Amino acid sequence: MSDNNFYEKLYHVFSEIEDARMNSENPYFNSKYADLSSIVKVVKKVCIKYRIFYVQKVHESDTHAIIETTIYDAEGTDSMSFGKCSVPAKKLDPQQYGSALTYARRYSLAIAFNVIADEDDDGNSAMPKKELTEKDKALAAGSKLPDDIKDYIRNFYPGMGSVIDMMRPLGFDVDLITAKLRKEMEEIDK
Repeated sequence: MSDNNFYEKLYHVFSEIEDARMNSENPYFNSKYADLSSIVKVVKKVCIKYRIFYVQKVHESDTHAIIETTIYDAEGTDSMSFGKCSVPAKKLDPQQYGSALTYARRYSLAIAFNVIADEDDDGNSAMPKKELTEKDKALAAGSKLPDDIKDYIRNFYPGMGSVIDMMRPLGFDVDLITAKLRKEMEEIDK
């Protein structure tokens, strides 16, 4: 490896870097994640070996904590920015702003070095949580699909039957969905 080949150095860094240890828990989403120090630890070790470093610049905003991570060659010949990571925060609330900055730094650094920093929840934590009322739970228990529709779903839409059973308490018109599936079944039978 030549001393001045920035992209070759990045290649080696990315191939050797390990995922950070998920050493923290998020009780709200019942998940684990790697905190900022855990990510810094795995990134710093490999960066030093290949003589590259990173800088995390804070961009001014009254409504967001914005961090931009840029990787530099220690020889000063090249650099690469990985864009801005923006997290909503009120700058007038120091605790909230500081927490958002740490969150943005953690995600920006993990993105720049392709470090897995939290459990994949398939985007569920980004969705608003809806607490089911007792009425909703009772509706869900009684919203079972007819057997012929369940068989059809099993054959053509594996895994969807239980999803549709849960849709009524969330406001979906299960009867309409059932009618559409029934019509689709009839078209196939023709």
